[in-house]
Amino acid sequence: MATSKEQRAKTEARRLANAELRLKGASWAEIARQLSYADAAAACKDYARARATVAKKLEVAVEELRDLEVARLDRLQLYLSKDAAAGDVKAIGESRRIVMDRARLTGADVSPDVEERIRAEVTDAVSARLANHVAVLLSLVLDGLGLSDSQRAMVPALMQHALAALDPKTSRTIEGQVAA
Repeated sequence: MATSKEQRAKTEARRLANAELRLKGASWAEIARQLSYADAAAACKDYARARATVAKKLEVAVEELRDLEVARLDRLQLYLSKDAAAGDVKAIGESRRIVMDRARLTGADVSPDVEERIRAEVTDAVSARLANHVAVLLSLVLDGLGLSDSQRAMVPALMQHALAALDPKTSRTIEGQVAA
C-alpha cells in the first residue's frame, strides 16, 4: 500500500529531527523517547534508512547529470564530425577534446595505478562504513546497559585495544566514533 504525501512528509520530518538530535549528541534511547519510536534500535534503524535514502538520491542525481553531459558531448562531436573528417585541424582538435572529456566523465581515462588507488579508497570507505556500524551498535549496547559516566568513559580505550589487535587501520577509524 502506498503511503500518502502527508505520511511521507511526517516521516521525513521525523527523520530530520532524528538526525538533528543525534548530531546534538542524543543517545538512541533519548531519540526514541523524544520522537516516539518503539525503542532505541528503531530510532537507529530509521536514521540509517534516512542516510541511505539521501545517498541514493544523490547518486541518481549525479548519474543523471553525467548522462546529460555525455549526451551534450555526443551532439557536439556529431556537429564537428564532417569538418573533422574533411581534415579541418580546428575541428579535429575540438573533437579530440570532446573525446577526452567524455572519457573523463565516464571513467574511461583511468590508468591502472589510479584504478588501484581508487580500489584502495573504496576498501577504506567500506572499512569506515563498517566502523560506523560497529560504533552505532556499540552505542546501542551502551545505552541499554545504563553505565555510569566513569564506566562509559573506559569503553573507548577498551574497544581501541581490542580493535587494534584485529586491524590497526579500522581501529583508528572506529576510535573517533566510539569516543563520540
